[in-house]
Amino acid sequence: MNSIVQATIPDQGAEPRLFSIVTTCMMHRSCGADNSRSPCMVDGKYSKRFPKEFRDETSADFDSYPMYRRPNDGRTCVSAGKILDNRSVVPYNTYLALRYNGHLNVEICGMIQAVKYMYKYVYKGPDRATLHMIWNENGFDSRVVDEIDEFVNARYVHLSGYQNVTFQGGREEDSVRQAADKETMLTAFSKLNEEHEPLYGEGDVPELEKDVRTLLYVQVPEFFSFDQQARKWKMRQRKSRPIGRMYTADPLDVERYSLRTLLLDRRGPKSFSDLGTVDGVVHVFFKEAAKALGLMNDDSHYESCLSEASEFHMPGQFRSLFSSLLCFCSVSEPEQLWEKFKRALAEDYIHRGLGEEEGVVRAYYDIMDKMIVCGANLMSIISPSSHEMSDQLNEEEFTEDEHISCGSHLMVQLNVHQKAAADSISSTIDDGNHQHFFIDGPGGSGKTLLYTALYHTLLGMRKNVICVAWTEIAANLLPNGRTASSAFKLNIHDNNRTCTMKRQLAEANILRNVSVIF
Repeated sequence: MNSIVQATIPDQGAEPRLFSIVTTCMMHRSCGADNSRSPCMVDGKYSKRFPKEFRDETSADFDSYPMYRRPNDGRTCVSAGKILDNRSVVPYNTYLALRYNGHLNVEICGMIQAVKYMYKYVYKGPDRATLHMIWNENGFDSRVVDEIDEFVNARYVHLSGYQNVTFQGGREEDSVRQAADKETMLTAFSKLNEEHEPLYGEGDVPELEKDVRTLLYVQVPEFFSFDQQARKWKMRQRKSRPIGRMYTADPLDVERYSLRTLLLDRRGPKSFSDLGTVDGVVHVFFKEAAKALGLMNDDSHYESCLSEASEFHMPGQFRSLFSSLLCFCSVSEPEQLWEKFKRALAEDYIHRGLGEEEGVVRAYYDIMDKMIVCGANLMSIISPSSHEMSDQLNEEEFTEDEHISCGSHLMVQLNVHQKAAADSISSTIDDGNHQHFFIDGPGGSGKTLLYTALYHTLLGMRKNVICVAWTEIAANLLPNGRTASSAFKLNIHDNNRTCTMKRQLAEANILRNVSVIF
């Protein structure tokens, strides 16, 4: 491991070129109160946990980053007037550093769980916001059918009559009628079973053809391909055996989740009605059919849902799903689910080097925060761990003195107009009157710098401050920024006209004590 990744300052006499590259490109420089605009500062916190500790040997844990060898050998360099040693070296590979003469962070990654992360980063693409405005030459809204777009957005697990419908304004009824006659992959699966039933019964199935009655819905793509033109499943001619994947369904969408559960258990259904029939009884709701089959009589289906989600959900998403199950579903043994999945729920914290025990505590309190928004109390459902979070977890938070230092550092960077705005806002903080200020300026004019300077200055004055924006993209630019709909619990279904926050929530109490809202 030490031959691949190094985290030490090279010997300047023996390796002068490597020494120059490492001290120029691979040192973690000042951050925190000394440099709040450092790339490693996320939401006002240290995200990279530098400087590290001195270590004589490299140690590796199965589920976290290795702790590389960083001996206290006296080697140092000077950066921006500060003396740095091996504790501030970003891990690198000697060959790559010499080959490319730049910043190339290299880490050892030997966990099987890394596959999930590699898949995410390869396919996620850059952060983006998408807006489509399509008009024809007459000024009317029009749409060109995009098969790729339909593939991405299609729901292959849909209830009867709930398939997607694309329509033009004024032609809604025609579009609905056309969609009703158009087979989806799911309805075509039922039709395939219905058409082949007589053949199988008479023994006329070709020798090389697969008996579709033996297949689950998710297994069909292994032997059949979907003809987009004919809208039907056809036997594959080639020997390839692709793996089918069925879209997940949120347990909160009970009927669709129950439908998916049935599709993973029942073979050869000829219709939605047939799928919901158990022992000759036609169940109106798929949930009742699943219960009749013993598929949803205990927590096993929740356990199955979480087990599947743990394989591809990022930890934050996984915690959101777990909190939703506890808030809105009838989980009979939540403690057992927590014990089984707590490590996966804390995966991101553990990977940051916090250790499993502290990582699990962090995950617990994050789930608690998510449930508070829904008016639920995690402590009444799952007993908290007696383990206290280490002081190291809280070291990432700014102290009052650091806020003062950071605010002062940023204030001197303001231009005349920014300083005038900052002074106007600051002068009204303690007068007891509600004030509204509107800061206007083009992109790049320094509005975010002004907000950040005021944010740290006011926190240094022991004022309560929150930063909100209408979009998530804008909120990410603000220190500890949140979207307005999240911070104020606005109802997005009525265009944010109403607030759904309850008075007794902890977040409501926080808002009552806020001094400034950006």
